[in-house]
Amino acid sequence: MKKLGSMVLIFVLGFMMRDLSTLIVPYAIAEVAGMNSYDLESDYDFKRAVESIVEDCTVSDESISC
Repeated sequence: MKKLGSMVLIFVLGFMMRDLSTLIVPYAIAEVAGMNSYDLESDYDFKRAVESIVEDCTVSDESISC
């Protein structure tokens, strides 16, 4: 019975931490010139601008590598 109570407590704490994380790190919405993040991923000019700001790094579709 004690083991079941511990599992329930861990389960409930997991949900609480997930909800707390959305308060600490809110959902971000990026929009530049009317383009959302999906449009910006394929925009060559935006990619070049990011590469010029972040020196000595390469920009791929999903990440920046330095």
